Amino acid sequence: MAAGRRLLRRRRLQRDFVRWGNPGWWSTLTGGMEIVVAVLIALPAARVVGLALGAAIVAAAWVTVLRHRDFRHLPPIGAFVVLLGLTAAF
Repeated sequence: MAAGRRLLRRRRLQRDFVRWGNPGWWSTLTGGMEIVVAVLIALPAARVVGLALGAAIVAAAWVTVLRHRDFRHLPPIGAFVVLLGLTAAF
């Protein structure tokens, strides 16, 4: 869902990315990477790669949000962590 919103270039999300020091197109790239993660996780042979890439995306998001003290973005990141953990467990 978040990937779709990023790919649709919602202005508020794009402004957040710019405020955090990223170029305006970075939110679209992030959304695309999140979709790639979902596809990789769905493919049994690439699941581990998808989980690793997803974990890297979550770690980067977590560091960015904490560094900029923009805590309202923590719940979606937490949900992504839970989903990645559940996927890894099964």
